[in-house]
This record gives sequence, structure tokens and C-alpha cells, in this order.
Amino acid sequence: MPIRKRSARGHSIIEIGLAVVLLIVLGLLSANIYVIVIAKIYNDRVCKDSIMLAAKEALDGKDKQEVQTAALGGMDSCGMGGFFIGRPQYKYYSDEVTSDVRVLTIRTDTEVRIPLPFLILNTNLETPGRIKLTSTYEYRITNPKKIGAGDSADE
Repeated sequence: MPIRKRSARGHSIIEIGLAVVLLIVLGLLSANIYVIVIAKIYNDRVCKDSIMLAAKEALDGKDKQEVQTAALGGMDSCGMGGFFIGRPQYKYYSDEVTSDVRVLTIRTDTEVRIPLPFLILNTNLETPGRIKLTSTYEYRITNPKKIGAGDSADE
């Protein structure tokens, strides 16, 4: 009885099928990572813009209310958010003034909806399928102007 040779075609179909499944999972995981990275960059940019606007006013010797208003102006440059990436929210603002240093601190949070949450292995999420990204910036001004000193030049 002649021995039949196995067809190599059967193995190659299984290998191609497995490779396609792995590439699909890799593509879906890449989509998750892409959304998270874009959201982190977006949140950082808004927080940084806000602290720079506040620092500009603080360097001019403006009072705390004007500095905080300038910080809130950093939100003017950001969009309304979308389906996956929410609008950044201010969670903390501090303007501490002493005789030799003025410290401004701003923290923003952005909520991100994960496109494919079943690929996220972290089970400690507050809301399933969503993560919260946080950015904090601090700006120290040494030897600050006396508050209100910026207004005296206008008189």
C-alpha cells in the first residue's frame, strides 16, 4: 500500500489564519494605545497653556483673581472634546504668595473612553472602559513683584 504524503496546504491555511487573528488583535491594541497617547498630549498641552498664561499675569504683578482668570483662559484654546477624549477639567488651582516666591500650581483631568476596553487588563478602573489622565504643572516665580504692582504703571 503506497504511503500518501501530507499536503502542506493544510498547515499554511492554519498559519495564515493564526497570523491574521494576531494582526487583528495587534491592530486593535494599537487603536487603544493611540487614543490614550493623543489624550495625554492634549491634556498636557491644555495644562501647560493654562500655567503659562497664569505665570505671565503673575510676573506682571496681577492679583490672585486676575491670575486665576488668565489660567482659565487656557481652556479657550482646547476643543469641546469628542466621543473618545473628553474636554479637560480643572481639578486643582493654587496661587501661594510669600515674600520671596510665588508658586502657581494647576492640575487638569481628562476622561478617556477606551475604544476596545476588553483589551485593557486593569480591573481597578472606576468606570469600566474609561480611564482618567491627570497633568500637573507648577511654576515658581522667585522674587515676585508685589501684587498690584503691575497696575501702578498704568496710572
